[in-house]
Amino acid sequence: MKLHHPSLPARGLTLIETLVAIVLLAILATGVISLNGQLFSGSVFARNLQLGTQLQQACIEQVLAQRKNTGYATVFSCASLNGQGFTLSADDAASVQYCPTGLQCRQIQVSVTGNGIAPAAATVLLVDY
Repeated sequence: MKLHHPSLPARGLTLIETLVAIVLLAILATGVISLNGQLFSGSVFARNLQLGTQLQQACIEQVLAQRKNTGYATVFSCASLNGQGFTLSADDAASVQYCPTGLQCRQIQVSVTGNGIAPAAATVLLVDY
């Protein structure tokens, strides 16, 4: 008969210790997987927001190019930039609040909507001098 000597270290893990370790690792893995899913949905929103902002900037550049090429009285549009789930519009604003005295001014409001981002608008002030 072998007697267990108190100064010798115990060898191996018991079945209960192994099961507790597996349960703790499973809980940790579940938390990591759920966070990863949330990060993915956040990155899709950030990508859509960045793409919408870039399309809006391109529309503003197109409005400025149209003003330079066809003049102040043209009807501005960004129809060629629509796509990828976004809709762009360039609309004349109703009134111009800050126009220097003696000049004609137009406000063009460039807005982008779509792909789950909130409608955003930028205003371009055109001055005919």
